[in-house]
Formats: sequence, structure tokens, C-alpha cells
Amino acid sequence: MQQGLQQQLDHAIDSLPPEVAKSVKEWLAADLDPKMHRQIEELLLTKPSELCEGFYTKLTFGTAGLRGIMGVGTNRLNCVTIGLVTQGLANYILQQLPQGSVGSVFIGYDSRNHSREFAEEAALILAGNGIEAYITNSLVPTPQVSWGCRLLHTTAAIMITASHNPPQYNGYKVYWSDGGQVLPPHDTGILQQIQKLSGVKSIRKSTSLSDPKIHWVGKELDSSYLEAIQPLQLYPDEDRKFGARLKVVYTSLHGTGIRIMPEALTQWGFTSVEYVTPQIVADGDFPTAPSPNPEEPSALQLGVELMRETGSDLLIATDPDGDRLGVALQDGENVILLNGNQILTLCLEEICRALQAQGKLPHRAAVVKTIVTSQLFNAIATRYGVACFEVLTGFKYIARMIAEWIDAPKGYNYLFGGEESYGSLYGTQVRDKDAILAALIVCEIALKAKLEGQTLQDRIYAIYKLYGPHFDKVRSAKLNTIRSAGAPCNGSLFPEM
Repeated sequence: MQQGLQQQLDHAIDSLPPEVAKSVKEWLAADLDPKMHRQIEELLLTKPSELCEGFYTKLTFGTAGLRGIMGVGTNRLNCVTIGLVTQGLANYILQQLPQGSVGSVFIGYDSRNHSREFAEEAALILAGNGIEAYITNSLVPTPQVSWGCRLLHTTAAIMITASHNPPQYNGYKVYWSDGGQVLPPHDTGILQQIQKLSGVKSIRKSTSLSDPKIHWVGKELDSSYLEAIQPLQLYPDEDRKFGARLKVVYTSLHGTGIRIMPEALTQWGFTSVEYVTPQIVADGDFPTAPSPNPEEPSALQLGVELMRETGSDLLIATDPDGDRLGVALQDGENVILLNGNQILTLCLEEICRALQAQGKLPHRAAVVKTIVTSQLFNAIATRYGVACFEVLTGFKYIARMIAEWIDAPKGYNYLFGGEESYGSLYGTQVRDKDAILAALIVCEIALKAKLEGQTLQDRIYAIYKLYGPHFDKVRSAKLNTIRSAGAPCNGSLFPEM
């Protein structure tokens, strides 16, 4: 019986394209999880085209890490591909360190399927290479990984997430010691180390999560983060006195925001909060929001219904890894969904106005926007005497500006930055998009408006009256699979994180 099965497997392998067959044989010969061996064998016998799709090429490290569909093969995200990229990262860290130094990496993960498994795999491999691994003991928003990297002064950080992509995806984002996503020369250096690996056998791995080089991080991460952002509160006295008047609905879209948002809202004075109960359950299948993206109205439908039902002033929604913010509000009988540029300009105008009125606007203050973000950003900055800079799309370029200015003798003082795809950052405590902090600032603006008999929509109209109307429209094209010219199988196009 066993011999007959082996003959079937051998025949199935021989029927594959040569490069695919080579990779499949290597994985079957390696000391992998028995479950993965069984998956490969089952696909060989029942779905060879799917196996081919998983092995015909390799996931490429780029744009600060990996992202892709989870599954079996070199072209899928799994413990082996996670292991290979982590081994490459470990090799690069060891290469960069002065002799005798010990490297360290902070690791966080979101609510997606296999995220914790992938995070633990990364920790085991780092420990196996003599590198200290600090891993959170529960899911955590992306901004807190950037913060944890800076708090613990680690050499690098890893976040296991595919952000707002559909459930079948996951990803692996890498940060450097400043808390920003890796840029040249680090990204290319890590890629070169990955390319030098001679397959699965190159991975060095600890055998236990009890390894003394693996450290578990708990609630202290939350308390330190909340303490770090507290000074950024624009109107602390008003928030404490009147915050309960603002009626807020919150949804974490089955993601990480629920870990920190309730405590953050309470600390800032916002205590009248309703939660979208089905969506605050962490679930990588995203059952009520198959596309858990706050840019998409369908993801906010349950929140909008609860906002109407409770007569709340606004809905705030964070994506699964807590770095993008969606906002909806009631304006009379109408429900208005704010777009990314409107959220950004509301925040920028209020931050500049509040700090100027309080005499706290920094000398040589500067804001940063991506090239696709509204030009209204520039107009607001000019009015308040703040410098405005443009960078390429990607928040890592905003983080780079922060790092450069901090190191420069006459550098600018970073104030606020954002991109139209619902991401922003106020202050420099974190070096990536932070939807937790953005939500708190939006609540402050909404409360200020309510106390003056206005809504956020009135605030937007006031901005347009002052600077002129600015409108934008986004077109999205969803690409799932394409036939790669000359390739034996289909290749996958992976959405941006």
C-alpha cells in the first residue's frame, strides 16, 4: 500500500515542470512539519495545478517585507518561507553588529490566521542565531510594534500582518532600529542575505519557545505607548470635562485595535462608546467584513447601522492591524463617510490651530505628505508657517524624513504626516501609520465641533471656505491572478499592505 502510494507520488512529481519538481523534492526531503508534508502529497495527487502555483516561483522580499497568499510552497506564505526570510534577516543583523554585540528584534502579530504561528517561528529562528527576540504575548496593532522597537532599542522589528487585505493573505513587515520600515541599504542587504541561502537546510532554529533568548512582552507595552502619546492630546481639559458628551461607535474590524482602543478612549475622556460587538472579536476569517478595509463602505455597514440606532455622533473604524482609520458621521438624516484626504486635512488644520493658539507650534515645524495626497495639505501648512514636504507613496518615506531631521543639526521638527489611503501619524513616538492616535485626535475634533454646535462635516466646509474646495476620487483595480508569460503556472499579484 505504502509502496503504491510512493509510486503515485513519484509519477506526479515527474509530471511537474522541472523547476517546480526540484523545489517540491527539496521540501519533501527536508525536516518539515509532518502536516506540511501531508499537504504537499495531497496536492500532488489531487490538485497538481494548485501545487504548481505554490512552487513555480518564490515570494520576493521587497517593499519592507513579504506579503502573499497563505499556503504550501515557495510562492506562498508559510512557516518555511517565513523561516527563510527570518534567517536572511538574522544573517544581515549579525553582519551589521560590532563584534561581541548581541542583536535583538521586536515581534508583533495581528489577528490573521497563522499570524501567531509565524511570529513564533520567527522568534525561534532568531533565538537559534543568538539574537534576542521580544515577542508580544497577544495580538498587537502595527504602531505598537514600531513603538516597541524604539522602546526596547532593538536592532529591528517584525510585524506579521497583511494589513487590510482579504483573509487568504498574510505578510511580514520589517522595521529597523529607528522604528521605521526598512529602506536602502537595509532592505537590499536583507534581500541579498536571503538570496545567499541554500534552501530550507540553511535555517538555524531553536527547539523551544522557552529559549532564554525569547522574551514575552505583555501589558507593559500598552501602558508605555499610552503614556507616550498622552502629551499629544490637544484639549486635555475639555476632553476630561466634556468628553462623555461625544457619542462614539467603534469597530476594530475583527482586528487588533480592540486591544488598546477602549483604554485609550477612556484615558482621553471619551467614555460614551458603543462597540460593534460582532466585529470586535478577533477573527482572521473576517466573517462580517470579507474585505476588512475601512476605505470600503461595506466594511463599515454594521458600524453605520449601530451609529444610526444609538444616535451616536460618529463611527471610528481601524483596520485589522490598527494603522488605517475610517470615519463616518451623522449629519441630520444623512450618514457621511469621510475619505482619507478629508480625515487628514481635518487633523492637520486642528493640530496647527490648537498648537498655534496654545503657543506650542514648534520652531521649524514641518509636515509630510505623499505625492498622491491632497494639495490642501500644502495650503494649510503655508497658512500656519509650517514647511510642507512631499515624498513617494509609502509611509516608510515619511519615517525616513523624521529620522533624517532628528539626526540633522538644523533639521525640521516633524509635526504631522499622512497619505490619502487613510493613514497618518502625529508626533514622532511611532514611525509608522497610527490609527489609534488618529482616532483619538478625530474624537477631539468632533467634541470641539459638537461643543460649538457643529459636526465634522461643518468643519470640512469651513476648511473649504478658508482654502477653497479640494475634491479627489480614487479608482481601485483588484487583480487576483494572471498568466505569467512563459511560466508553467499562474503567478499572483499581491495587493499592497
